[in-house]
Amino acid sequence: MATTIMMSPQIESAIHNMCSDAMTQAVNALAEKYGFDVEEANRFLAASDVKIVRKRGPSPKKEKDAKKETKQKADTADKPKRAKTGYLLYADEVRAEVKAELMAELGEDEKLKPQEVVKAIAARWKAEDAEVKAEWNSKAKTPVASDDEA
Repeated sequence: MATTIMMSPQIESAIHNMCSDAMTQAVNALAEKYGFDVEEANRFLAASDVKIVRKRGPSPKKEKDAKKETKQKADTADKPKRAKTGYLLYADEVRAEVKAELMAELGEDEKLKPQEVVKAIAARWKAEDAEVKAEWNSKAKTPVASDDEA
């Protein structure tokens, strides 16, 4: 939520005067410390006069954008899920076995990370013969009635 502040000309003038006074004090202190001409520095700063710029806050979001988002979400909700690949079917089949093997190898205080299970499944898939991979890929291509349709 944004807050809008309206500045009257008096407030704007007061801010401008405060900035000018602060610049003058800074120039005097720096001139005393570094030994440069105060008048020349003031002339230089007067040439680059202080400007107060009013910055706009973020614009409110348009309703059209919200309508587009809901339409896109509705479109994606209607699409059917993509079929599982042979690798995914294989992974579902061997996951429990791989997980049990890895749990047996772990020490008492160690936890089994899901990434380790996935790595082990991937290593098994890579080690499989081309025949076995082809079998799983053919299983993936044959249509199976899903639980949702039954």
